[in-house]
Amino acid sequence: MDDKNLLDTWKARETKLLGYVNGAMEYYAETTRWCRYAQRGLSITVMVCAALAPVAVVSSSGNGLGALGLHEPEIKILALIITILLAIADGLRRIFRYDQRWATCYIARETLKRARENYRITVIGLEVGSDDWKKNYEDLRATYESVIDRETQEFFDTVRTDYTTTLPKKI
Repeated sequence: MDDKNLLDTWKARETKLLGYVNGAMEYYAETTRWCRYAQRGLSITVMVCAALAPVAVVSSSGNGLGALGLHEPEIKILALIITILLAIADGLRRIFRYDQRWATCYIARETLKRARENYRITVIGLEVGSDDWKKNYEDLRATYESVIDRETQEFFDTVRTDYTTTLPKKI
């Protein structure tokens, strides 16, 4: 392989790796945003329902929610809806661990961003394919793979921990 083809190969590999890094950063940014909103929304829902549920359960015509003009059958239905909503929201929050997920994804994105920017700075003035350039390329690849592996491992560790802690204990 001549020098031009070798340089083109290294440039293509660099472009592909930077594409992977940018794609992962976009994924982590979107996942961070989604999980942050889901966590906040579910937490607010749990908080509001937890405050309303006892009031709804003890309300009757004329007091509690009955003071708003609701009658006993409506209050009972509302109490049921509030408690079901509370259980579902809290269950979703516990199962999907949005708080942990958004923090993990944020850290992964920031780590990739720093590695990408460090790579861009350290290859300035280096000849593509030179030993120093290859070392910087390999460092970026290693960081990318490490971040992806670590984030994936943390996600599955959380799932596995939740699963094993909910299993019945052997007697």
